[in-house]
Amino acid sequence: QTGGIGKSAGGPYESSGGFLAQRLIGLINATPADQESLWRSQKNIMRLTFDGDIMALEPGDLRIEEMLEGGNYGADLSANFTFTVETDTDDNPRILKIQENGAVLEHRTWYAVRNVGDWSDVADFILQYVVQVGDADKDGQVLTKDILTVNVVIPTFSAADDDRRDIDGDGRILTKDILWTNVKIPSFAVSKPSGH
Repeated sequence: QTGGIGKSAGGPYESSGGFLAQRLIGLINATPADQESLWRSQKNIMRLTFDGDIMALEPGDLRIEEMLEGGNYGADLSANFTFTVETDTDDNPRILKIQENGAVLEHRTWYAVRNVGDWSDVADFILQYVVQVGDADKDGQVLTKDILTVNVVIPTFSAADDDRRDIDGDGRILTKDILWTNVKIPSFAVSKPSGH
């Protein structure tokens, strides 16, 4: 099984068995994209964009779980994340920002972000991410070139909340981001656990 983003038909209703039924809201984009890396030592951020307006959700409505061998999953970690609804460029509430509270996710470990029906207005989906602390250039590895990617913007005292060169998640890009990256070198691509 692989992760992925589904698309749903346009309009608020769709035909189902000869009746009109409310269409579930579909996930249309994720940043980072499905199968890419989460790069921070703490406070990792994901943004999910949907094709309809969304409402705030509670931890547990959306699961964040370690991917285990045999297609299994670990405990739900969603209580350790903050979920915020943001507006898109048309001022519609269609973006879900997910931010790790502190350091929860482990380096060189695969995680799934899944809706399995608990977020009732949204169609089921699964996204899969590997944590590679220091992967500033988004290639799924941590190598010397990641240090170079970080170094060229030092110092930056107010980085975007999802800037990949902010390795420690403090909103700044400083020498300590290089230090975080350096201690993880080399970290080559990580295979997904079997069954996923």
